[in-house]
Amino acid sequence: VIAGAIWLLTEIGDTLASPTGEMWKGLAWFAVSGLLTTAAGRSLYFVSVRDLGAVRATAMKRVTPLFSVLLAVVILGEMLAHRTAMGLLMVAASIFLLFGESLALARRRRRLSDQPGEPEFLFWRGYGSGALSGFSYAAGYIVRKIGLVALPNGLFGTFVGAMTALAYYAIVAIARPDQRAILKAELRLHNAWHVLAALAISLGQIRVFAALQFTTVTRLAVISSLEVFITMVLSVFIFRSDAMPGLVTWIATILATVGVIVIVL
Repeated sequence: VIAGAIWLLTEIGDTLASPTGEMWKGLAWFAVSGLLTTAAGRSLYFVSVRDLGAVRATAMKRVTPLFSVLLAVVILGEMLAHRTAMGLLMVAASIFLLFGESLALARRRRRLSDQPGEPEFLFWRGYGSGALSGFSYAAGYIVRKIGLVALPNGLFGTFVGAMTALAYYAIVAIARPDQRAILKAELRLHNAWHVLAALAISLGQIRVFAALQFTTVTRLAVISSLEVFITMVLSVFIFRSDAMPGLVTWIATILATVGVIVIVL
């Protein structure tokens, strides 16, 4: 709604002035990006949370920037300058540090909480879903970039992608009674924090599309990887909802921050 409203007020004329073929091509790519990110990526992530728990699922989500860079180089032909490659390696090292720490913690918890006879396939299905979620989000970045080449309008792209994902969830809700019940329960929630979270996510999606108009997928993916560290700072120092992180987390934070500074400068 936010992206659509701003688009109607500011950029609808530019979109309609685009060649018809390019407009339809861009619209199709934007729709696919919505299915890859807001539909497939998010659904697979929650499957991973269900099977693995939040700690391990979050660790798996951190592979998204690495998939994004790989796909950008292979599909879009983006080149990695020496400075970008150096910054990427630093960010990758930070991600693997956090990934290893999260997995070690998850294994300890699993040894303490596992019940005899628990299906082992749930464990591996969770990891597979997490990896596929990261790949879906990465592919969504690539598809968005391709769509913006055909139709350079980030607000329209955000709107189309979101509406396509919304249509997907509506179809699923119609086809499956259990999902319909979940959707009804969610729509009955009246919580100011949910509204603020939705607004933050919406503005984030709009800015991601805008950023893709001016930079490469590689740079955007690496900069976006700072999300986990910004979340840590907010949760520890601002909202005080989490305990002070350990040494490994601080080392990873410093590595990632320096890596992004190297890339941006």
